[in-house]
Amino acid sequence: MKKYIFALSFVATLLPAQTLTMQECIDKTLQTHPDIKSFTLEISKSEQGYISARSALLPHLDLQAEYDPQRTYVMPKNGELSTLNQSNLQVGISLQQKVFDFYKTSSLIDSAKVDQEMAKLSSQEAKNLIIYKVETLYETALIQKEAIEVRKKDLQTKEELYKQSLAFVEQGLKTTSDSTRFLSALYAAQDALSKAEAEFQKTVTTLSLYTSQNISFDAEFEKSISINKSQTAELTLKNNTELQIYDKAIEKNKFQTQALKAQHYGSLDLVAGYNHFDNINAYDTHFVGLTLNIPLFSGFDTSAKEQMSVLSTSIAREAKSSKNLLLQEEFGKLLIDKKQYAKTIEAKQAQLEASQSTKNLLQARYKEGLATYIELLDVTTLYLTSALELLEAKYNLSLIQYKIIYLTGAKQ
Repeated sequence: MKKYIFALSFVATLLPAQTLTMQECIDKTLQTHPDIKSFTLEISKSEQGYISARSALLPHLDLQAEYDPQRTYVMPKNGELSTLNQSNLQVGISLQQKVFDFYKTSSLIDSAKVDQEMAKLSSQEAKNLIIYKVETLYETALIQKEAIEVRKKDLQTKEELYKQSLAFVEQGLKTTSDSTRFLSALYAAQDALSKAEAEFQKTVTTLSLYTSQNISFDAEFEKSISINKSQTAELTLKNNTELQIYDKAIEKNKFQTQALKAQHYGSLDLVAGYNHFDNINAYDTHFVGLTLNIPLFSGFDTSAKEQMSVLSTSIAREAKSSKNLLLQEEFGKLLIDKKQYAKTIEAKQAQLEASQSTKNLLQARYKEGLATYIELLDVTTLYLTSALELLEAKYNLSLIQYKIIYLTGAKQ
């Protein structure tokens, strides 16, 4: 039994760490994030608002009933007024159907429909933003893990150099200054590795909160995905959800302005009713007719609301123009940075290869006593810096690409 348990433990240690894909993180975040749930409720709310607006087109039925066990009636009798106490029962039903209100109701319905579309666009914008945040978190964790591996190799190199220097000191080929300097570099590498691991753990913890799952620090991450490079400023203006929301806000305010203008002319309604009375006498009444309601004076309330709606339309239009300028500025800078980082990656890759060759050469020269520990540490630091800067350039390029996708609303 013990051998069986030991065999299982040994096999478990040989199994590779689970690979966590970016799409998996995005899907789980979208399923559990409270912002997504909140905007889903907003969509449901706007749907009910649309139903409420359309209800004005339907007939409205009201039932009225009143019963008084005792009511005093005053009646003339022989030239005098006399009173009579009698029970009273009234039951009736009334109908009101809007015939024409100068397109006030239709404008309000159109406004509610646009409000639905705005809620859906706001939900999409929240979704796009969350996807962008998860992508940047995932990319950060990926680069940080690769940086940890670079620092581990650097630490291993410094450990070997330190042990080598100790052997040279014992043989009298080097002085203690060599070993102490390598030991100092070793401690610095250990500290840098510890800090890098701490930053990686912070990022993974944040990603765990977004995805609502416990992500292991040993999890493997996929390499950066390839992104379509044919992004244009025209695409940004066309598909950006924030600009589309501004367009819908302008459209909504226009419909509301039309409804407020129509309110000046009133409405024509069909009315009908039936009532049964049972008190001193029992009898029925009924009526069918049209009513016209025209507001003559409302204390300038309607006019003020109409002007407010017109101003809201103008404000939304200017806000869209301002947002459009900001997007164009940001997108232009992203395209410039994208080209710059593509060149930086090429330069850093060449620098890394050159520093690797120099490092191998100086290590051999140091063993032969033809190079100092200062030169060797300098080239080791250069190699480490080149490797980290190459990772940083790739990371920044990935973030730029994800930002472009977010701004343009492009699909991956």
